[in-house]
Amino acid sequence: MNIEPIMATSLVSVIVPVYKAEKSIAKCIESILQQTYQNVELVLVDDGSPDDSGKICDEYALKDDRVHVIHISNGGVSSARNTGIEAAQGAYIAFVDSDDFIDAGFVSDALIEMHAHQADMYISGIQIETFEDDKLIHVITHQGLGKDYTPATLLNAFNIDYDFLCVCGIWCKLYRSSIIREHQIRFDTSLSLGEDMLFMCDYLRKTNKVFFSNKVYYHYYWGNEESLFSRYSPNLFEINIKLYDEMLSLMQSLGCELQAVHRMEALYGRILISCIYHEYMFCSKSTPASRRKVIRKVAKNPYVRRYAFHEGKNFKDYAVDLPPDPCASFRVS
Repeated sequence: MNIEPIMATSLVSVIVPVYKAEKSIAKCIESILQQTYQNVELVLVDDGSPDDSGKICDEYALKDDRVHVIHISNGGVSSARNTGIEAAQGAYIAFVDSDDFIDAGFVSDALIEMHAHQADMYISGIQIETFEDDKLIHVITHQGLGKDYTPATLLNAFNIDYDFLCVCGIWCKLYRSSIIREHQIRFDTSLSLGEDMLFMCDYLRKTNKVFFSNKVYYHYYWGNEESLFSRYSPNLFEINIKLYDEMLSLMQSLGCELQAVHRMEALYGRILISCIYHEYMFCSKSTPASRRKVIRKVAKNPYVRRYAFHEGKNFKDYAVDLPPDPCASFRVS
Protein backbone atom coordinates (compact mmCIF):
# COMPACT_ATOMS: atom_id res chain seq x y z
CA MET A 1 0.00 0.00 0.00
CA ASN A 2 1.27 3.47 -0.90
CA ILE A 3 1.53 5.50 2.31
CA GLU A 4 2.13 8.85 0.59
CA PRO A 5 -1.56 9.99 0.41
CA ILE A 6 -1.97 9.78 4.19
CA MET A 7 1.34 11.37 5.19
CA ALA A 8 -0.01 14.94 5.17
CA THR A 9 -2.76 14.26 7.69
CA SER A 10 -1.58 11.28 9.73
CA LEU A 11 0.61 12.79 12.41
CA VAL A 12 1.83 10.12 14.82
CA SER A 13 2.53 11.07 18.43
CA VAL A 14 5.09 8.96 20.27
CA ILE A 15 4.94 9.44 24.04
CA VAL A 16 7.97 8.63 26.18
CA PRO A 17 7.88 8.99 29.99
CA VAL A 18 11.39 9.80 31.18
CA TYR A 19 12.83 9.11 34.62
CA LYS A 20 16.46 8.32 35.51
CA ALA A 21 17.17 7.37 31.91
CA GLU A 22 20.32 9.35 31.11
CA LYS A 23 22.13 6.21 29.90
CA SER A 24 19.41 5.08 27.50
CA ILE A 25 17.27 8.06 26.49
CA ALA A 26 19.48 9.16 23.57
CA LYS A 27 19.21 5.76 21.87
CA CYS A 28 15.46 5.74 22.47
CA ILE A 29 15.02 9.24 21.00
CA GLU A 30 17.21 8.50 17.99
CA SER A 31 15.22 5.37 17.16
CA ILE A 32 12.01 7.42 17.05
CA LEU A 33 13.40 10.34 15.07
CA GLN A 34 14.98 7.95 12.54
CA GLN A 35 11.68 6.34 11.58
CA THR A 36 11.23 5.92 7.82
CA TYR A 37 7.86 7.64 8.32
CA GLN A 38 8.84 11.17 9.30
CA ASN A 39 5.47 12.78 10.15
CA VAL A 40 6.08 12.08 13.83
CA GLU A 41 5.98 14.22 16.95
CA LEU A 42 7.95 13.01 19.93
CA VAL A 43 6.46 13.93 23.31
CA LEU A 44 9.07 13.51 26.04
CA VAL A 45 7.65 13.81 29.55
CA ASP A 46 10.42 14.41 32.06
CA ASP A 47 8.88 13.04 35.26
CA GLY A 48 11.02 15.11 37.62
CA SER A 49 14.08 13.03 36.85
CA PRO A 50 16.99 13.87 39.21
CA ASP A 51 19.70 12.98 36.68
CA ASP A 52 20.54 14.56 33.31
CA SER A 53 17.65 12.92 31.46
CA GLY A 54 15.67 16.16 31.19
CA LYS A 55 18.71 18.08 29.95
CA ILE A 56 19.32 15.49 27.23
CA CYS A 57 15.68 15.77 26.15
CA ASP A 58 15.96 19.56 25.93
CA GLU A 59 19.06 19.25 23.76
CA TYR A 60 17.15 17.13 21.25
CA ALA A 61 14.27 19.60 21.23
CA LEU A 62 16.71 22.33 20.17
CA LYS A 63 17.93 20.19 17.27
CA ASP A 64 14.60 18.84 15.96
CA ASP A 65 11.30 20.73 16.05
CA ARG A 66 9.39 17.44 16.12
CA VAL A 67 10.57 16.97 19.72
CA HIS A 68 8.44 18.46 22.51
CA VAL A 69 9.62 18.25 26.11
CA ILE A 70 7.34 18.60 29.12
CA HIS A 71 8.91 18.87 32.58
CA ILE A 72 6.66 17.86 35.49
CA SER A 73 7.08 17.04 39.16
CA ASN A 74 7.61 13.37 39.81
CA GLY A 75 4.24 11.65 39.82
CA GLY A 76 4.99 8.22 38.40
CA VAL A 77 4.81 6.66 34.96
CA SER A 78 1.00 6.73 34.74
CA SER A 79 0.87 10.45 35.44
CA ALA A 80 3.64 11.08 32.91
CA ARG A 81 1.87 9.11 30.18
CA ASN A 82 -1.42 10.87 30.91
CA THR A 83 0.39 14.20 30.55
CA GLY A 84 1.71 13.01 27.22
CA ILE A 85 -1.77 12.02 26.03
CA GLU A 86 -3.11 15.49 26.87
CA ALA A 87 -0.30 17.15 24.91
CA ALA A 88 -0.29 14.80 21.89
CA GLN A 89 -1.60 16.25 18.63
CA GLY A 90 -1.39 13.17 16.44
CA ALA A 91 -4.18 11.10 14.91
CA TYR A 92 -2.29 8.08 16.24
CA ILE A 93 -0.45 7.46 19.49
CA ALA A 94 2.37 5.08 20.42
CA PHE A 95 4.12 4.60 23.75
CA VAL A 96 7.82 3.80 24.10
CA ASP A 97 9.65 3.36 27.41
CA SER A 98 12.78 5.45 27.85
CA ASP A 99 15.11 2.44 28.12
CA ASP A 100 13.67 0.74 25.01
CA PHE A 101 13.94 1.49 21.28
CA ILE A 102 12.07 0.75 18.05
CA ASP A 103 13.30 -0.23 14.61
CA ALA A 104 12.98 2.30 11.79
CA GLY A 105 10.03 0.65 10.06
CA PHE A 106 7.67 0.47 13.04
CA VAL A 107 5.50 3.55 12.41
CA SER A 108 5.35 3.08 8.64
CA ASP A 109 4.34 -0.57 8.85
CA ALA A 110 1.82 0.17 11.59
CA LEU A 111 0.09 2.84 9.50
CA ILE A 112 0.09 0.72 6.36
CA GLU A 113 -1.44 -2.28 8.12
CA MET A 114 -3.99 -0.26 10.09
CA HIS A 115 -5.24 1.37 6.90
CA ALA A 116 -5.17 -1.87 4.90
CA HIS A 117 -7.10 -3.80 7.56
CA GLN A 118 -9.19 -0.88 8.87
CA ALA A 119 -7.87 -1.73 12.32
CA ASP A 120 -8.15 0.30 15.51
CA MET A 121 -4.87 -1.02 16.90
CA TYR A 122 -1.62 -2.39 15.51
CA ILE A 123 0.62 -4.78 17.47
CA SER A 124 4.18 -5.58 16.45
CA GLY A 125 6.37 -8.35 17.77
CA ILE A 126 8.63 -7.64 20.71
CA GLN A 127 12.20 -8.66 21.41
CA ILE A 128 13.09 -8.88 25.11
CA GLU A 129 16.78 -8.24 25.58
CA THR A 130 18.27 -9.17 28.95
CA PHE A 131 21.42 -7.36 30.02
CA GLU A 132 23.86 -7.97 32.83
CA ASP A 133 26.56 -5.37 33.50
CA ASP A 134 25.61 -3.71 30.19
CA LYS A 135 26.24 -6.96 28.30
CA LEU A 136 23.48 -8.65 26.30
CA ILE A 137 23.12 -12.16 27.70
CA HIS A 138 19.73 -13.37 26.47
CA VAL A 139 17.13 -12.58 23.81
CA ILE A 140 13.52 -13.80 23.59
CA THR A 141 11.30 -12.90 20.65
CA HIS A 142 7.50 -12.85 20.75
CA GLN A 143 5.46 -12.17 17.62
CA GLY A 144 2.10 -12.66 15.97
CA LEU A 145 1.02 -14.40 12.78
CA GLY A 146 0.40 -11.35 10.60
CA LYS A 147 -3.39 -11.34 10.71
CA ASP A 148 -6.29 -9.37 12.13
CA TYR A 149 -8.60 -10.13 15.03
CA THR A 150 -11.64 -8.81 16.78
CA PRO A 151 -10.99 -8.11 20.48
CA ALA A 152 -12.74 -11.42 21.30
CA THR A 153 -10.78 -13.54 18.82
CA LEU A 154 -7.55 -11.80 19.90
CA LEU A 155 -8.08 -12.97 23.47
CA ASN A 156 -9.31 -16.37 22.29
CA ALA A 157 -5.94 -16.82 20.52
CA PHE A 158 -3.80 -16.06 23.58
CA ASN A 159 -1.15 -18.78 24.12
CA ILE A 160 -2.13 -20.30 20.76
CA ASP A 161 -1.22 -17.67 18.17
CA TYR A 162 0.91 -15.56 20.50
CA ASP A 163 2.25 -15.14 24.04
CA PHE A 164 0.10 -12.96 26.30
CA LEU A 165 3.03 -10.61 26.98
CA CYS A 166 2.54 -9.10 23.51
CA VAL A 167 -0.94 -7.89 24.45
CA CYS A 168 -0.78 -7.01 28.15
CA GLY A 169 1.76 -4.19 27.71
CA ILE A 170 1.12 -0.87 25.96
CA TRP A 171 4.40 -0.79 24.05
CA CYS A 172 4.84 -2.26 20.53
CA LYS A 173 1.43 -0.84 19.55
CA LEU A 174 -0.17 2.00 17.60
CA TYR A 175 -3.52 3.37 18.79
CA ARG A 176 -6.11 5.71 17.31
CA SER A 177 -6.05 8.85 19.44
CA SER A 178 -9.74 9.47 18.62
CA ILE A 179 -10.70 6.36 20.61
CA ILE A 180 -8.49 7.36 23.53
CA ARG A 181 -9.90 10.88 23.62
CA GLU A 182 -13.56 10.07 22.95
CA HIS A 183 -13.69 7.50 25.74
CA GLN A 184 -11.28 9.32 28.09
CA ILE A 185 -8.99 6.31 28.36
CA ARG A 186 -6.20 7.10 30.78
CA PHE A 187 -3.68 5.34 33.01
CA ASP A 188 -4.61 4.58 36.61
CA THR A 189 -2.31 6.80 38.69
CA SER A 190 -3.03 4.76 41.83
CA LEU A 191 -1.01 1.87 40.40
CA SER A 192 2.76 1.61 40.05
CA LEU A 193 2.55 -1.76 38.29
CA GLY A 194 0.07 -3.12 35.77
CA GLU A 195 -1.41 0.22 34.77
CA ASP A 196 -0.65 -0.58 31.13
CA MET A 197 -2.74 -3.76 31.27
CA LEU A 198 -5.75 -1.83 32.57
CA PHE A 199 -5.26 0.72 29.79
CA MET A 200 -5.27 -2.13 27.26
CA CYS A 201 -8.49 -3.56 28.70
CA ASP A 202 -10.19 -0.17 28.45
CA TYR A 203 -8.97 0.32 24.88
CA LEU A 204 -9.97 -3.14 23.69
CA ARG A 205 -13.51 -2.54 24.93
CA LYS A 206 -13.82 0.29 22.41
CA THR A 207 -12.20 -1.34 19.38
CA ASN A 208 -13.56 -3.39 16.49
CA LYS A 209 -10.44 -4.83 14.90
CA VAL A 210 -6.77 -5.39 15.78
CA PHE A 211 -3.93 -6.23 13.41
CA PHE A 212 -1.14 -8.33 14.95
CA SER A 213 1.99 -8.23 12.80
CA ASN A 214 4.47 -11.05 12.34
CA LYS A 215 7.24 -8.44 12.19
CA VAL A 216 9.35 -7.51 15.22
CA TYR A 217 10.04 -3.81 15.76
CA TYR A 218 10.09 -3.21 19.52
CA HIS A 219 13.17 -3.87 21.67
CA TYR A 220 12.38 -4.20 25.36
CA TYR A 221 15.33 -3.70 27.69
CA TRP A 222 15.39 -6.01 30.68
CA GLY A 223 18.01 -5.20 33.28
CA ASN A 224 17.33 -1.63 34.35
CA GLU A 225 17.74 -1.35 38.13
CA GLU A 226 15.27 1.54 38.10
CA SER A 227 12.57 -0.61 36.52
CA LEU A 228 9.45 -1.06 38.63
CA PHE A 229 9.81 -4.81 38.12
CA SER A 230 13.16 -4.58 39.91
CA ARG A 231 11.63 -3.15 43.08
CA TYR A 232 9.83 -4.69 46.01
CA SER A 233 6.06 -4.20 45.87
CA PRO A 234 4.39 -5.11 49.18
CA ASN A 235 0.93 -5.10 47.57
CA LEU A 236 1.84 -7.10 44.46
CA PHE A 237 -0.77 -9.78 45.21
CA GLU A 238 -3.58 -7.21 45.42
CA ILE A 239 -2.39 -5.52 42.20
CA ASN A 240 -2.47 -8.82 40.33
CA ILE A 241 -5.95 -9.58 41.68
CA LYS A 242 -7.17 -6.25 40.29
CA LEU A 243 -5.48 -6.72 36.92
CA TYR A 244 -6.64 -10.22 36.17
CA ASP A 245 -10.14 -9.71 37.53
CA GLU A 246 -10.39 -6.87 35.01
CA MET A 247 -9.07 -9.05 32.20
CA LEU A 248 -11.46 -11.90 33.02
CA SER A 249 -14.33 -9.40 33.18
CA LEU A 250 -13.34 -8.13 29.72
CA MET A 251 -13.21 -11.65 28.29
CA GLN A 252 -16.61 -12.50 29.71
CA SER A 253 -18.15 -9.27 28.38
CA LEU A 254 -16.75 -10.03 24.91
CA GLY A 255 -18.15 -13.55 24.97
CA CYS A 256 -14.74 -15.21 24.71
CA GLU A 257 -14.52 -18.97 24.39
CA LEU A 258 -14.58 -20.95 27.63
CA GLN A 259 -11.24 -22.57 26.81
CA ALA A 260 -9.63 -19.13 26.46
CA VAL A 261 -11.09 -18.03 29.81
CA HIS A 262 -9.66 -21.19 31.38
CA ARG A 263 -6.22 -20.45 29.91
CA MET A 264 -6.38 -16.96 31.37
CA GLU A 265 -7.42 -18.34 34.75
CA ALA A 266 -4.51 -20.79 34.67
CA LEU A 267 -2.12 -17.93 33.89
CA TYR A 268 -3.79 -15.97 36.69
CA GLY A 269 -3.06 -18.75 39.17
CA ARG A 270 0.58 -19.06 38.16
CA ILE A 271 1.14 -15.31 38.36
CA LEU A 272 -0.38 -15.22 41.85
CA ILE A 273 2.02 -17.98 42.89
CA SER A 274 4.86 -15.83 41.59
CA CYS A 275 3.95 -13.31 44.31
CA ILE A 276 5.51 -15.76 46.77
CA TYR A 277 8.71 -15.80 44.73
CA HIS A 278 8.62 -12.00 44.72
CA GLU A 279 8.55 -11.93 48.53
CA TYR A 280 11.56 -14.22 48.73
CA MET A 281 13.48 -12.53 45.92
CA PHE A 282 13.30 -9.28 47.89
CA CYS A 283 13.68 -10.93 51.26
CA SER A 284 15.96 -8.16 52.51
CA LYS A 285 12.90 -5.89 52.33
CA SER A 286 10.06 -8.29 53.06
CA THR A 287 9.48 -9.81 56.49
CA PRO A 288 8.64 -13.31 57.74
CA ALA A 289 5.15 -12.02 58.53
CA SER A 290 4.64 -10.54 55.06
CA ARG A 291 5.84 -13.75 53.42
CA ARG A 292 3.47 -15.92 55.49
CA LYS A 293 0.61 -13.52 54.68
CA VAL A 294 1.19 -13.76 50.94
CA ILE A 295 1.50 -17.57 51.08
CA ARG A 296 -1.87 -17.77 52.85
CA LYS A 297 -3.52 -15.49 50.29
CA VAL A 298 -2.12 -17.50 47.41
CA ALA A 299 -3.11 -20.82 48.97
CA LYS A 300 -6.72 -19.68 49.40
CA ASN A 301 -7.13 -18.26 45.90
CA PRO A 302 -9.55 -20.36 43.79
CA TYR A 303 -7.53 -19.99 40.57
CA VAL A 304 -4.42 -21.29 42.27
CA ARG A 305 -6.35 -24.25 43.70
CA ARG A 306 -8.07 -25.03 40.42
CA TYR A 307 -5.38 -24.54 37.79
CA ALA A 308 -1.89 -24.05 39.10
CA PHE A 309 -1.31 -27.59 40.36
CA HIS A 310 -2.16 -31.10 39.25
CA GLU A 311 -5.80 -32.05 39.47
CA GLY A 312 -6.83 -33.41 42.84
CA LYS A 313 -4.02 -31.74 44.80
CA ASN A 314 -4.33 -28.57 46.84
CA PHE A 315 -1.63 -26.05 47.59
CA LYS A 316 -1.34 -27.34 51.16
CA ASP A 317 -0.24 -30.75 49.84
CA TYR A 318 2.96 -29.12 48.62
CA ALA A 319 3.75 -27.38 51.90
CA VAL A 320 5.75 -30.37 53.20
CA ASP A 321 8.12 -29.96 50.25
CA LEU A 322 8.96 -26.34 50.95
CA PRO A 323 12.68 -25.83 51.60
CA PRO A 324 14.06 -24.03 54.67
CA ASP A 325 13.57 -20.28 54.64
CA PRO A 326 16.18 -18.95 52.12
CA CYS A 327 15.81 -15.48 53.64
CA ALA A 328 17.04 -16.50 57.07
CA SER A 329 20.45 -14.94 56.53
CA PHE A 330 18.87 -11.61 55.64
CA ARG A 331 16.89 -11.19 58.83
CA VAL A 332 17.77 -8.23 60.99
CA SER A 333 17.44 -8.62 64.74
